[in-house]
Amino acid sequence: MSSSTDTVPTFPRLAPDAVPPHGLQVELGAWAVAPAGEGAEGSVEELKGRLKITRHSGVHFVVRGEVSGLATLPCDRCRRVLALPIVGKVDCLYSPVSTLPEREEDADGDFPMPIDLPQPVDDQGEYDGVALDLRDVVREFFALERPVSLRCSDVDSAFEVECLERWRSVAGTLDDGMAAENPFAALAGFKPPR
Repeated sequence: MSSSTDTVPTFPRLAPDAVPPHGLQVELGAWAVAPAGEGAEGSVEELKGRLKITRHSGVHFVVRGEVSGLATLPCDRCRRVLALPIVGKVDCLYSPVSTLPEREEDADGDFPMPIDLPQPVDDQGEYDGVALDLRDVVREFFALERPVSLRCSDVDSAFEVECLERWRSVAGTLDDGMAAENPFAALAGFKPPR
């Protein structure tokens, strides 16, 4: 039984000739958990999603889909492990490395896609020309969707006071009794040698 879009349950690497003309659906499964954790710089406890892969102009892949996961990441201040939902869309074009030099800077300082697409995509990636590694797609998604800075209060504002107290107990105080909140306080009396 075949549908308009084939489905493959686990598929970390995809050869160009494996994508039928009508596209290919790839379920995120066990193969995607480790790369998602690498991208999130933590671990991913839950992972759901499906990627639709279509070929464009023979050698380019358009990868679109919705991905969600529950990542466990440390607070950047107190290092408490937090559970953070990460949800978003994948919308990118992957081109063989050999075609990327065609992308030259235009007059506006942009690097336009090497091909015209029926719908624009958010991102441009590359693959070795032999097989697209879908683990890289998942890793990149979680790396881009992870907050640049994460504190306990980003998950629950009730954690703010506890987070600050934990950080102060770990950071300690400086010899002169100044709180370690100011990382430059240690340099207050510093005079460079002449």
